Amino acid sequence: MESANTNAESIVTLAYENVLLIYNTRLGVVITQGAFPDLVVCLTDFSKNSRFQKKSLQAIETLKGTIPKMLKTPECPLSLPAAVGTTTEQKQANRQTQEEQYWFPVLFAFHDVLMTGDDLEVRSR
Repeated sequence: MESANTNAESIVTLAYENVLLIYNTRLGVVITQGAFPDLVVCLTDFSKNSRFQKKSLQAIETLKGTIPKMLKTPECPLSLPAAVGTTTEQKQANRQTQEEQYWFPVLFAFHDVLMTGDDLEVRSR
């Protein structure tokens, strides 16, 4: 995501606010449309922005809350009520397990921030 790495603070702020709005109000739609990994990548890019530490710290905190929020979202197949009725048909249609679709992007995001992030405070969180 190019706007996460730009030098203009107003663009970074506006882009982050838009991603956060989607995250807070439309996470179910994001999951349903198969765009959850893309949302995680956006938050990862904001977390790795070395010019605006405040946004990076906000993004890493949002990223840390992604798993609990995802598991509480009814559209997520890993949420407790939905997990009871899951079938192998879903795996065959996507060719990925649910763990690969939802857990791997978040875990890889933490790995990416930790290994390639420039800001020590962001990495330590």
